[in-house]
Amino acid sequence: MPSVEVPSKMDEDILTFLNMSPKEASTFSKALDSNKLNNYYTQVRDFFFDLEDKYSMSMDRIRKDRKMAEKQGHDWIIPSLDKEEMNIKYHLRKNIDRLKNRVNTLEREMKNRRYAGSDI
Repeated sequence: MPSVEVPSKMDEDILTFLNMSPKEASTFSKALDSNKLNNYYTQVRDFFFDLEDKYSMSMDRIRKDRKMAEKQGHDWIIPSLDKEEMNIKYHLRKNIDRLKNRVNTLEREMKNRRYAGSDI
């Protein structure tokens, strides 16, 4: 099962931001200056895409292995592949959803600042 590895270049402040509740994260993002907001957004978005890619590759591999096991008549392997699929769905999906929520929080704040700066 693939593990979730935090990129070494990620700041400790961003890790703290990722572990905040949604309300705290929203309040925190409003207090950031534009440069920090863009920095947070870039790092969290990159981490999100890395995990999405890892999730897709893992699920594709399991589905391919399952198809091969069914084709070759190795029915005894299928329950372990199903268990591995459930583990990946649980462990990676939970983290991906949290990252997606934080990306959306940062995007919303960036959009609010853009519209607040212009007189529409």
